[in-house]
Amino acid sequence: MPLATRMRMAAAGATVDAGDALATAMLALSPVELWIMGELSGTTAAASVLTPTRDGTFANVTLDNVDGPGGFSRAGLWNGTTSTCDIYSASLASAFNGSVGTALIFAKISGAQWGDSTLRNLLYLAVDSSNFVRLLKTAITNRIIIRYKASDTTQTVTYDSTGPTGWVLWGVTWTTIGNEMKAYFLPSSAGGQIGTTQVGLTAWVGTLNSDTTVIGSASVSSPSVVMSGNLGYCAIYDTVLTEAQIQGVMAATE
Repeated sequence: MPLATRMRMAAAGATVDAGDALATAMLALSPVELWIMGELSGTTAAASVLTPTRDGTFANVTLDNVDGPGGFSRAGLWNGTTSTCDIYSASLASAFNGSVGTALIFAKISGAQWGDSTLRNLLYLAVDSSNFVRLLKTAITNRIIIRYKASDTTQTVTYDSTGPTGWVLWGVTWTTIGNEMKAYFLPSSAGGQIGTTQVGLTAWVGTLNSDTTVIGSASVSSPSVVMSGNLGYCAIYDTVLTEAQIQGVMAATE
């Protein structure tokens, strides 16, 4: 991890491993932003690319709960009812590309949490109900949904996992130019991409909304569909990462 990033995170109270191969791998792919979320206390989720401008804000997240993916940092626990990490900033909204991009996030979900019959939101990047990127654990045991919606046209990948209880990398790529949306879940029996490549994408309209650019919930002001489990290392890119690149991110934890 670059020294400047380590220093910024340490100032925000995060545990920073100088040999953080995961952060190094994610930053090497030139994200718009990366939030490691390894803080030990406080409310700031330090941004790794442009801080403090794009720092996030924790609310009701139990920080320093477990070791993060790869053991390079610690990670917080979302309580399933009120926890949020607000990552909206005008800078992020300006840089986010709804037409071409990738979103990645690591999640650790227990067996009980996989089977709690409740919809859980890992990441929500939304303009409105017609334009959004969303990663969800469904109310059906072990089932996940990864969704991209633009101009009210929805692409959805549904996947029945084995309910892994370790750290898992969730991802989605989209390109309206290339007319493709792909979903990822690693490790998995699929080896990376899950489901089929979705086509028929339409134009993304608008810029991200301040209330619905959030980790672990569907809203900042009124937490809903709140995550129950641990989250860490969320990155947003303005390019379509390849399957090999996403597998490389996962490999950095091993």
